Amino acid sequence: MERTALQVGLRVWFFALFALDSIAVAAQGLVPVAMASAGMEKARWISDRLLRWGGLGGTLSGILLGLLASYIPAV
Repeated sequence: MERTALQVGLRVWFFALFALDSIAVAAQGLVPVAMASAGMEKARWISDRLLRWGGLGGTLSGILLGLLASYIPAV
């Protein structure tokens, strides 16, 4: 039973991790392209926007994991 609880907890954690990591991967591609094609102002706008998305996603996933902590099995 302990192994099952550990696997469920890890899967939930990894899902949140990879969902937020996708924003970082998008930023690594979008910011340099914007910097090269549209200039520093557009790149800064994109990075600010992605920073907001990352902060919002991290906050919401933290709240969600906090609310579901009693339902996620612990080891």
